[in-house]
Amino acid sequence: MALLGTAPKCYSVVTKVYDEDFSEHYRYMKDMSGGQLPFGLTEMRAEVDRCGVAEDTGDGRYFTPSHRTVMRSCAFVRPIDSSQAFYQWQKRRKMWWRKFSASPGRFSVTDVQSVEEGQRAEICAEFPWGSQSVECVTLRGSAPFDKLDHACRQSFEARDGRKRVTPHVIESWTTLECAVFTFLCDSHDEVRLSGVPKEVMRFHRKLAPYKLAFSASSSCEFKLCTPLITLKGSSLTLTDYTMTLSYKLHHSGTKQGSST
Repeated sequence: MALLGTAPKCYSVVTKVYDEDFSEHYRYMKDMSGGQLPFGLTEMRAEVDRCGVAEDTGDGRYFTPSHRTVMRSCAFVRPIDSSQAFYQWQKRRKMWWRKFSASPGRFSVTDVQSVEEGQRAEICAEFPWGSQSVECVTLRGSAPFDKLDHACRQSFEARDGRKRVTPHVIESWTTLECAVFTFLCDSHDEVRLSGVPKEVMRFHRKLAPYKLAFSASSSCEFKLCTPLITLKGSSLTLTDYTMTLSYKLHHSGTKQGSST
């Protein structure tokens, strides 16, 4: 997959497939794959919804800010493989969301619906306030190319074996803000410690913003050695400094004994 870029002026396969900027990246990826399908492009760009976000006044409005960072991927596949690839991509995207979730069961895929752009399925997350769409996967077929003139359309053709065909497009769409807020809400939990309720954030280790470790001066090493050995067997993820501390303490004692 090739990244189109992060500048605000980036072009989507949905709206401006014929633009020179997109065509250049498309030709590059086609050449890299030897002209054979499948291949794909990804796009990340800033976007401002000048028409305003939908009239959602509930908790769901936080998932669709007016200023957002669109993350879109487009897979170009053989027409004969498009339906199967569409369903496989839904499954893979659902598995991706579940992989980093504290509650994987909250993510599901909706039934496929016919929309203006093609066939669409949404990946949704269940929260206390209801179901929230977090990503759309759309099978657009050859529709993005159908309205192009013949010469321009030919430039987008790729090879299916020895045949030249117009590729079918599978588009996946979400925003950075939606993804971040989804995992923040997903990680929130309430537990009871010593009978007292406490709010905690159960992040996946790959998403956790902080890693826990200890760094201490030599004067504190002896005091830290025993607690570290105890913590080593706990559920916390700690960098193993116990061997280093024990080694230093041993050699420090040896030196003091020899000097006396």
